[in-house]
Amino acid sequence: MSSTRQKKITFLHAVEYSSPVTFSAVDDELDFQGGTLVRKISQKMEREAIDRGESFLFKCSEVSGDMGFYPDEQKVVVASNNSIKYSLLAYLENERPDLVVCGSRGLGIAGRTVLGSVADSLVHNAGCTVVVVKNDHRHRNVRQTSNFGKESASKKATG
Repeated sequence: MSSTRQKKITFLHAVEYSSPVTFSAVDDELDFQGGTLVRKISQKMEREAIDRGESFLFKCSEVSGDMGFYPDEQKVVVASNNSIKYSLLAYLENERPDLVVCGSRGLGIAGRTVLGSVADSLVHNAGCTVVVVKNDHRHRNVRQTSNFGKESASKKATG
């Protein structure tokens, strides 16, 4: 008897956030007011990072909707004091998707050497198929459609 897993589309965006202070190490050293202020600043910075991620996912959802499909869910992964690639790999290991599609900014070998490449790390370490979509700056203003977008593109042309 085979197990059938329901297919879903999840839009996932990772944001990097590093707390200015590691609280567990300095709780006893901070005075009450100073510790509270630092915590509030840290929480605000984390919230702003999450808000930027959610805003990006909302824009992605609008674009995909124009092409005729919508995500089943949208998630922001916070890479707290950790690399984005390791946070994404941990998420993928837990969720076990069949396919991951990720973008590439095209930094080249020099950029990958200095910064590392999230796409490269996912290709080599994710436990599923990974498709990398290259960011082509030459066609930034060109709206591309796929088979998903044919219906919505024809509606726009006739409506």
